[in-house]
Amino acid sequence: MFVRAFVLSVCVLFPISLVQAQDLTTVPVHFAQGQSSTVLKGQIKGYQYIDYKLNAKAGQTLTVAYNSRQLSSYFNILPPGSQDEALFVGSSAGNTYRGVLPASGEYKLRVYMMRNAARRNEIAKFTLKVAIDTPPASDAKVSGTPYHATGTIACVVAQTRACPFGVVRHGQGAAEVTIQVAQGQRVIRFDHGTATDYTATPMPHGELSQQKQKDVSHIKIGAEQYEIPDAVINGG
Repeated sequence: MFVRAFVLSVCVLFPISLVQAQDLTTVPVHFAQGQSSTVLKGQIKGYQYIDYKLNAKAGQTLTVAYNSRQLSSYFNILPPGSQDEALFVGSSAGNTYRGVLPASGEYKLRVYMMRNAARRNEIAKFTLKVAIDTPPASDAKVSGTPYHATGTIACVVAQTRACPFGVVRHGQGAAEVTIQVAQGQRVIRFDHGTATDYTATPMPHGELSQQKQKDVSHIKIGAEQYEIPDAVINGG
């Protein structure tokens, strides 16, 4: 259930019918020997778009940062086997992504321009920073999931008082906690034990806030409340 539910959001991309086949360029992503990150530079014009193809494994953490002076250009992430549906949509979620990959296979990092700029044949020069991290082998996964631990946490979401969760730990208080709710899921990201941001399916419902009481983080997202013990983030 957790693997299927992990996809942060599934949204239709910039309509492919609006572009011609010759407007697509595909570029394989390779890391230098011994490296797990790279910086890609490119340019698109009008309805052109680029698919950067990256092979990765379930459970690895993908980090992507997009930078361009052309504010109408973005990137999306397409999972393996996608028929132009994305697990991340830059035009609504922003220019950075960090998340645990739900499946093994070929991912596409698609750089494109929104219609308002594409129809004016504008140009976007950009850089795309890409990194893949594998969690330490010492923190074993729960069999059949991408998570280091699963269980339930105290929550207040409508009538719900206990919510299933799965956590992927990166060490030193960094983690992503995926929480299942009746209407979808919330993914709360922690850095050094502090909740930094979140994504939600359906789309976000409110501001994120955190209060610490002893060894428990009390998280609010709008009217929703979640209690996340330090042991979920750090293990033990």
